[in-house]
Amino acid sequence: VRKAKSVVTIHDLAFMRFPEVTTDEIYRHHMAWVPYSAQRCDRIIADSLQTKRDIVELLDVPEEKIDVVYLAADDQFGPMDPREARAVTDRHGLPETYFLAVGTVEPRKNLITLLRAYRKLLVDGLTEPRLVIVGPKGWKYNPIMEFIKEHDLEERVIFTGFVPDDDLPAIYNRARALVYPSVYEGFGLPLVEAMKCGIPVVASNLTSIPEIVGDAGLLFSPTDVARLASLMKDVWTDPGLHAKYAALALERAKAFSWEATAEQTLAVYRKALETG
Repeated sequence: VRKAKSVVTIHDLAFMRFPEVTTDEIYRHHMAWVPYSAQRCDRIIADSLQTKRDIVELLDVPEEKIDVVYLAADDQFGPMDPREARAVTDRHGLPETYFLAVGTVEPRKNLITLLRAYRKLLVDGLTEPRLVIVGPKGWKYNPIMEFIKEHDLEERVIFTGFVPDDDLPAIYNRARALVYPSVYEGFGLPLVEAMKCGIPVVASNLTSIPEIVGDAGLLFSPTDVARLASLMKDVWTDPGLHAKYAALALERAKAFSWEATAEQTLAVYRKALETG
């Protein structure tokens, strides 16, 4: 009997790189199945060059077996009429503008560093910005809540929880910048969503993030609180800098489309059929 061809997509190997930021249950499950699947399949699709490198190193898979296919942001993401965007953000109780973080509230997203940098801004006298965090609570989020309470930030930091996909473009549009301090990403979809909406990106310089952002973002080491605070201050207070990185973001976002993702994915499946 002829063995069926198979293609496996691996979005990231965060559970191997940072086992301390996942649950024991997820770790055991992924360790049982991901290496097995990677060895058995005919082709592997990785979301980024970073994920491809991780697969080669951690799963001992030959790099010629792996194809990189980038993800993209949906067509609904893009610059919006300010009045339409405001109608959405008003419904969510959000301020005029704000720093925005998007992602599950969990250790890998490194929100503690963001909160430390945000507090430094306030202590140093830049008291206007609010911080909006969009995303559901994951796990091990108690230290984040404790930091907010300890430093009296309850009135400054807004947690929206889960937000419907249809409302996200407006929330991006009204933000002064996306701040993305994650310590590990296989791709980082909010980066592309934000860039497509034309807002500057202030992001960690680790893993796939520089690969996705290119020269269109302001990057920092995810442990460097002072550097992050400085970049946040600059993008908030310097209109020229803000305009420059907003324009760069829009241009960079053109590199990612679902049409290209679909075409490249189909090519990988055809390649799998031709092997062996």
